[in-house]
Amino acid sequence: MQGIGTTDGGQAAANLLAAHPDINMLVTFNTLAGLAARTSAMHAGKTDRNTFLLATADSEDASLKLIADNNDIYQINWGAFFPASMILMLRDAAVAFKGGKIKPTRLIFGQT
Repeated sequence: MQGIGTTDGGQAAANLLAAHPDINMLVTFNTLAGLAARTSAMHAGKTDRNTFLLATADSEDASLKLIADNNDIYQINWGAFFPASMILMLRDAAVAFKGGKIKPTRLIFGQT
């Protein structure tokens, strides 16, 4: 579903979760939609990071703080050259989907 901002990203996630309540992973392609998807997922009862994963390929301080806390469904956030970010984010999502361990935080190129 298309969702590039807080309103349509949140609504797209809410629609997906309502239509498919067994979804255990959402992937977003920007942080604004990701943060809104997080809110929708939590409203749908998706609060356990061991059974639900939210990933994105962009970065904002708010999402990075959630990931750094290592206690949230928001678990993957790659912020770099976008094509590379997408590949790295999807790689981590695939590892997590198979039950593998992923690092809780990611370095954003150019920042410490």
